[in-house]
Amino acid sequence: MRPEEKRQEVIVGVVVLIILVATVMGIMWGNKADIFSSRSYYTVRVARASGLEEGDPVTVSGVPKGVVDDFIVREDSVDIIIGVDKDITLYSDATAIISNQELLGSKKVEVNPGSSGNHLGEHGVFRGTFAGGLEDIFETTGAISTDF
Repeated sequence: MRPEEKRQEVIVGVVVLIILVATVMGIMWGNKADIFSSRSYYTVRVARASGLEEGDPVTVSGVPKGVVDDFIVREDSVDIIIGVDKDITLYSDATAIISNQELLGSKKVEVNPGSSGNHLGEHGVFRGTFAGGLEDIFETTGAISTDF
């Protein structure tokens, strides 16, 4: 085999390898694989999550430290998957409140990390509550006025 043919084979092999790696990384990115993630993922279980959307902020003690990643709707509750920066430690008695980020409109998840001393492992589940906002007051007022 001539050196030119061998050089061409090496170039083709490298190009094919680069395409293969790019394809695998693209598939993993499309499936939301978190191979290079700087976040830990947890599940907040609430009765309802009205107005909360993927990408809404997650705050820990008032400081932005993550985002809402996904939702799983169950028969009697909603599981909110949140991504929290890895520098945050959550404990088994952690709690969360879904509240208004602004007066009208967007929501956030406010996490209280807890203090039990028992670490909550990644993908752990903890309870949350829904703090009604201004739209809930309007909804209740509307229902009352209809009853009159």
